[in-house]
Amino acid sequence: MSFRSAFRSFLIGNTGYIPSHSDYKTTMLRGQLSLVMVGAAAVYLITDQINGIEGYAQFYWGGIIVSAIVFWLNRSGYYITANVVFLLVFNSIIFVFAGNDRHRAGTFMHFLIAPMVAMAFFGYRKIWWALPFCALSFILFWSAYVWKVQVIPIREENIGQVYSDSYVQLTLIVKI
Repeated sequence: MSFRSAFRSFLIGNTGYIPSHSDYKTTMLRGQLSLVMVGAAAVYLITDQINGIEGYAQFYWGGIIVSAIVFWLNRSGYYITANVVFLLVFNSIIFVFAGNDRHRAGTFMHFLIAPMVAMAFFGYRKIWWALPFCALSFILFWSAYVWKVQVIPIREENIGQVYSDSYVQLTLIVKI
């Protein structure tokens, strides 16, 4: 078995043949993005631990757990449910961290990516599923950036905290 075939089986399981090429590609994308979310959360979990940054670990673990659930839903053939769960969690995580982006390190830019992911997941045939997620991204962006709504209050001991250049550089690399 080739690596490509093994990776395909890992991402979407052996649930049978997916007749539509676009559905197959979307299923692969959803599996890959759930793995990317696990990887990004793990990197942040480790770097925050190394740099002594506290207060975010529960969100990273939540992202890892939900990504595992999305991965399982994807492999089990519950594609719409996997889309909805992934997009709700993706938007929620962006919103939580955008409210505390004191250094303006680019967290808000993910609000542009979330609607694109929604359109890619649902496609033209299910656009009425995608549009509410596009609206949700806009509303959450507006709430975090304009109204400055915060889910996690900035802790007093972190107000004057200056992150090292290497930490800021690593977080920007992970965000890209």
